[in-house]
Amino acid sequence: MLRITEWQGCPIYVLNFGRIFQYLFIFQNEIYQEHIIYKPAFWRNLLWQMRILLRPYTREQIETAEKMILDGAIKSINKLLKI
Repeated sequence: MLRITEWQGCPIYVLNFGRIFQYLFIFQNEIYQEHIIYKPAFWRNLLWQMRILLRPYTREQIETAEKMILDGAIKSINKLLKI
C-alpha cells in the first residue's frame, strides 16, 4: 500500500502490485476501484526481474504513478458527488 488518504469524506487507498497501480474508495457503502499498468523502462524491468533491483521504478516514477491514480480517484469521487 502506498497511501491512505481521504477526499470529501471518502477514504482512498492507493495500492501498488508490481506494475499495477490501483485505487480503492468507498462511497455510500460501495467499493469503487480502477487501476493502471505503468510499464517501467526496459532495462529497469529486466534488472528487477533478475532480482538485482528491489523495485522496477525510481522514487520519482512511483510518485508520478501515485499522483496519476490519486487524481483519477478524486475525479471519480467528484463525479459521483456531482461537483
